[in-house]
Amino acid sequence: MKKRFILLITVLSATFFLYAKSVEITFEFADGERLVKEYDDMKTALVIWTGDSDNCIPSKELTNIAGLENWEMLQAIEWYGIRYYGDWSFLKDIKNLKGIFVSYFRGKSLRFLEDLSDLEYIELKVSIDKKDSEEFEKEAVDLSKLTKIQKISIRANYFEKNTHSDNRLTRIPNFINVQNRPALDINNNHIKKLTRYDKKLLRQYSKVYLYSNPLSADKEKVEKELKGIEFVW
Repeated sequence: MKKRFILLITVLSATFFLYAKSVEITFEFADGERLVKEYDDMKTALVIWTGDSDNCIPSKELTNIAGLENWEMLQAIEWYGIRYYGDWSFLKDIKNLKGIFVSYFRGKSLRFLEDLSDLEYIELKVSIDKKDSEEFEKEAVDLSKLTKIQKISIRANYFEKNTHSDNRLTRIPNFINVQNRPALDINNNHIKKLTRYDKKLLRQYSKVYLYSNPLSADKEKVEKELKGIEFVW
């Protein structure tokens, strides 16, 4: 019996290595460098950050990423500190993308989310210039295609050159036609009050995290006006 077990393990291991393969992802940078990295296509998450080790990409501006559409098992993107200012629509080429986690998101629009219909989790730490923040917060993003969404987390820091200012998200994210009544995490922002439109947006969610926002001072009033939503302060 022991010999049969060892033989079975040997056969399974050989089969795994026979069918296991890598996928090539190409990173292109503003200075013209082109970096090709191989990843195990049996993994379900791409985790990338900047640094000097083999697991990292260079700490400089990224202009393009290609090859993700060939990664059949890919379900999640985790992106830490990458300097990318371009269009995020490339994510729609990933067939089964269920989660995106980006720190720091440097794009000026979240409209790319509209076509990611399999998403279940969104976590974005936004880091953009303060002069672009008003337009960023006003832009409506239609999430009607995201029928599986379970949780959305948004934090923002709007920077100003040569200052150490603390400018954070000031209003409820302008997501419209939200499906499935997910949770909304907007902890650690700078939301002071709710407009009538903000309240309409909040009614799309089953649970709202508002810890460390000035609005906490009016939590009793907010909970009274928005019954049916679980608030976490």
